[in-house]
Amino acid sequence: LFEKKRITVECKETLGTILVAVFFSSLPLLLHYLMNGQDLEFHLLRIEGIARGLSNGEFPVRMHPNFMGGYGYPTGIYYPEVFLYFPAVLYLLGAPLMDAYKCFLLMENIMTAVVAWYSAKIILKNNRYACLFCLLYTLLPYRMINEYYRAAVGESLAMIFLPLLIAAMYILLNREATKTELKRAVSLLVIAVSGVL
Repeated sequence: LFEKKRITVECKETLGTILVAVFFSSLPLLLHYLMNGQDLEFHLLRIEGIARGLSNGEFPVRMHPNFMGGYGYPTGIYYPEVFLYFPAVLYLLGAPLMDAYKCFLLMENIMTAVVAWYSAKIILKNNRYACLFCLLYTLLPYRMINEYYRAAVGESLAMIFLPLLIAAMYILLNREATKTELKRAVSLLVIAVSGVL
């Protein structure tokens, strides 16, 4: 009974922390406009290009028809676009481009908070410390600058997976890790490295 109560308290702490981290990191999304990030126009064009390509029946989208005066440009060659399909589909479904991008940033904040907590829980083995790390990492000024001021989509997406990469390496370098933990660490490492790339 005591163990059940402790798990319930931990779940409430964790959920509360993640919600607080997501709320405060997403406050700029409550504005009725988008902050003019340094790369914002480029990424909005990419989302629109993916949406146009999808509406033309192209999957995966290779050429973005809205670039270069209608001739198109293959931005996917230089910039991976897996995560940008989410706002592109929202845009195709009728959401304004700005709102689709805001939903993308909200999902980015949620993923960052969850992955930060999970990774810290693996390393620190203490829920309160993991919650503290989740708050600090999600609200990290450099991450927030990347997300809003610079609109550096690639960097802010990579920052989701950095704690997971460290947690996987921590398990792999732990001499006392069991075979099951090592298998899990390899899976986490593959996910983390793929996400960063």
